Amino acid sequence: MRIGIDVDGVLTDVYDFYKTCGAKCFNRKPDNLNAYTIDTMFNITKNEKTRFGIKYFLGYYCSKWEPRESAADVIQKLSGENHEVYIITARMFSCDNNPLGWYSKYMLLNWLKKNNIRYNEIIFCPEKNVSENKLSICKSKNIDIMIEDNVDTTALLSENNIKVFLFDAPYNKNILGNNIFRIDKWDNILNKILS
Repeated sequence: MRIGIDVDGVLTDVYDFYKTCGAKCFNRKPDNLNAYTIDTMFNITKNEKTRFGIKYFLGYYCSKWEPRESAADVIQKLSGENHEVYIITARMFSCDNNPLGWYSKYMLLNWLKKNNIRYNEIIFCPEKNVSENKLSICKSKNIDIMIEDNVDTTALLSENNIKVFLFDAPYNKNILGNNIFRIDKWDNILNKILS
């Protein structure tokens, strides 16, 4: 089986990171606890998002934030069962063709290695039109299951007959549909795939 795995929100709890570090950065509580992105959670400008991205996202999250519990072990077990693992991510800045983009890619590759997360291939896609980009990647790589947290991406993939294991989060509570299976921890993913 070919398994696609998103990074932020799936391998990590990016929601908790945004909530915790956003409060430190902006010295206040979030404006919207059901938001998917830091800019909508705290209602910030593009410049404030960039400042947060450089100081907290690249400076802390990309190197020190822990993966979700059991993520590395489950992926290792899946690889041991001859499943192919594709990391498919729209990691912030990673498709920018400049030093910030290169650094973002470098940091993610190092983080995956440091946390013993195995994969057959990593594919970076732009943040703009992410859902369409991920659908195209999933089709070209013949992905059977995508582990995702984004509402729009989940809806588009499921509509195109790709099974989605949706990592439960406040911002995706209302999405339902065929081919969508809600997951709350990595051990449940292992059990569903192996069964």
